[in-house]
Amino acid sequence: MAPSASLQPNKDLIQRYFRRLDEDAVAAIGEFIAEDFVDHTPALGLAPNREGLKDSARRFQAATPDGFHRIEMLLAEDDLVVALVRGYGTHLGEVLDLAATGKLITTAGMVIFRVCEGKISERWSVVDNYGLLRELARPVAPVP
Repeated sequence: MAPSASLQPNKDLIQRYFRRLDEDAVAAIGEFIAEDFVDHTPALGLAPNREGLKDSARRFQAATPDGFHRIEMLLAEDDLVVALVRGYGTHLGEVLDLAATGKLITTAGMVIFRVCEGKISERWSVVDNYGLLRELARPVAPVP
């Protein structure tokens, strides 16, 4: 079934956002993220706003300078777009308190975006940090 014509612009916006994120993350945030953006699941220690998202993007770029994203699935309803995303890169900088290993890494995540007036206004995300830690061979304690 073809997507609703009214939902396609929001899906297209998220696709363009990820493409631009891979080219220049800080610029992408300036172009696609609303000034009053709210991140409902910011990375540990980061502000739940646009500046916190920029800090997160800088961390990703420092940890994986050759990093990029692949959207595996996009779903849209009303003003929400859900993206199943995989991030790839070479671990050349600190990530999750682990020094660079030089390993090629992959991490999966799911992000829900709210789009308002052509900008991303809110975000909720879940990232498979457990899988990333396993990939980097850091022992992970089992959950009791």
